[in-house]
Order: sequence, then structure tokens, then C-alpha cells
Amino acid sequence: MAKRYELILYTGTDIDYSNFIADYIKGEYDVEFAYRLYDDQCVIRNSVCMFKYLNILSKGRSLKDIVMVDDRVQNYAFSLRNGVPVKPYDGDNKDKELIYLAKYLRILAEKKDITKQVEEDFAKCLLNS
Repeated sequence: MAKRYELILYTGTDIDYSNFIADYIKGEYDVEFAYRLYDDQCVIRNSVCMFKYLNILSKGRSLKDIVMVDDRVQNYAFSLRNGVPVKPYDGDNKDKELIYLAKYLRILAEKKDITKQVEEDFAKCLLNS
């Protein structure tokens, strides 16, 4: 994926845990994140809800080219047209969610504006639920 995309880790967890996981992914799967964003770069509302705000990434990038993959829809509530939901990983070795995601990202790579496709596939149903 890193050959086709600029990969950015944007997590709501603390820096030490996030770096441990990112370093493991780099060593185990040879996947390098161009940037790492942590909980201190999330927006907090009402002292409880944490949101990942995509505009933090928009310097030099267009939102029409940014996909946020997350297992918690509320994390990208401000950017539904950029959010692709995935099932949370629960340790099941038969989990194929990342395989499905990779196929979907290949489809998005062919689009001039990913937000239209994401909205068609996910955002409308999320707004109506």
C-alpha cells in the first residue's frame, strides 16, 4: 500500500503505545508511515468525544484524495465523505478485513475524487442510520 499511497497513522491512543504498534508494523510488514498523529492532535468535545479532524492533513493535500480508515465512525464524524469503516480487529486469525480494505482502496485509487465514491458506498447509509 505504501507504494500507492502516502500512509499516515492517525490514532486516538497515546504516543508510546502508538509508536510501539507502528514500529512493529514497520518491522514485521515493512510498512512505513509517512507521518504519525496521536491523541493530542484529535479534537475533543464535551471532555468525552474524541474526533480525528482531517483538516490537519489538508496542507498540501486535497480532501478529495484523503481516505480515513477507522473502526469507529465517530472518529471521523466531521469527515464522513472521507471515512471508510472497518470492523475492529478482535484477534481472529481468520479475519479478512484488511484484504477487503485493500481491494476497496485499489478501486478508490482510480477515482479523481474519492469522496463521491465513499459517500455513495458508506456516508449516506451512515447518515440515515
